[in-house]
Amino acid sequence: MKKIYQKSSDETFEPSTEFGAPNVPPGEFTIPPSSYDPGGDLSALYTRLQCKSRVPSSTSEYVNFFNKFIHHVVSEMYSRDVWPRLTAPIRKRKNQYVDFESELVRNFVKVMHEKANKETRTSFYFDVFNMITVALTSFRRNMKSQEAREQSISYAASESDTIPSRPTSQSTNGGLEVSQRTVNSAE
Repeated sequence: MKKIYQKSSDETFEPSTEFGAPNVPPGEFTIPPSSYDPGGDLSALYTRLQCKSRVPSSTSEYVNFFNKFIHHVVSEMYSRDVWPRLTAPIRKRKNQYVDFESELVRNFVKVMHEKANKETRTSFYFDVFNMITVALTSFRRNMKSQEAREQSISYAASESDTIPSRPTSQSTNGGLEVSQRTVNSAE
């Protein structure tokens, strides 16, 4: 795997030519269903995304495709109510967070690179893990901003119901319609 994130000034960026093998190698790359997620097949998802996208030709396109892949894994293979608590831990833990299947994704990416005869360096697992962590953080951030937008739109819509109306020619109250707002008297 080519370096995606530059770690020090003496390492160089090498552009990646593609995500991995054009065809998915055989193997079991399925996130099993559980009480909090429907699960799904990584190979089928990768094939579907690959058909819809062009082959990445630069490092930034590779990262964008990888992020899109992780976003689809989360949105299609995990229930919406666990999205904010989804995390990629270094080791399994018991707490309020739901562990993302990062080891399965790392193994899938490694097999894709090996089939394409691409080099996997000693830092391969760490690099892919960091990319998963960044993609999950980005997914949660996008989810929060989307929820905030939806809330502000619904708040604005509910507020527009109580704004005074404009005068109409059919009004019987001196040309003004009565406002729906009420003012409580001071106690």
